[in-house]
Amino acid sequence: MDSKPSGNLRVYADASYKDGRIGLGLAIYAGQELVELVASSEYGNSSFQAEAAAIKLAIEVTSRKYPGQKFQVLSDCQGCVDLCMSDDEHFNRRIEKLADQRAAFAVMRIRIELLSNPRIHLQWIRGHNRNAGNDYADLAANKGRSVKGTVSLYHSREAYSTAKQEK
Repeated sequence: MDSKPSGNLRVYADASYKDGRIGLGLAIYAGQELVELVASSEYGNSSFQAEAAAIKLAIEVTSRKYPGQKFQVLSDCQGCVDLCMSDDEHFNRRIEKLADQRAAFAVMRIRIELLSNPRIHLQWIRGHNRNAGNDYADLAANKGRSVKGTVSLYHSREAYSTAKQEK
C-alpha cells in the first residue's frame, strides 16, 4: 500500500452530505485531461460515511473501467484516508470505536481492496485548495444528491480511449 503508482490515472473522490442525503462525486483524470465526472446518490447518516462511500465508489468504478491499470484515489477526508491506511493494530482498535456501522463497513471494504490490490493507491489531499480535480469532484458530489443511481455527468471519449490504450 505504500508504493506510488507509475501510471497517470487519478481519481478525485468527494462527498456531500445534507439532510440524510449523500451525494458522491468522482473526477477521473488521465494525465492532465479530465476523462469523466461521475455522480451518485445514497442515503446515510454522517459525512464520514459519505466520504468513505465516495472512496469505495472511486475504487469500484475505476477498477471496472480500467481493469488491470494502476490508479491513485485522492480524497480530502484525512480521517478516512488515515483510517484506511493505518497498520493492523491501529485499524482494529479504531474501527471498533467507529459508531457508524455503515461507515465501518465501507472502510473495511476499502481496506480489503487496498491490501489485495497493489495497483490502487489512496492518498489524502487538502480540500478546497484550488485543486481542479477536487473542485470537480465536489461539484459532482453536490449534483449526486439529486440524481438517482450513478450517472456520468461528463465523458471524454478520446481521453477515455487513450487512457485504456496506455495500460
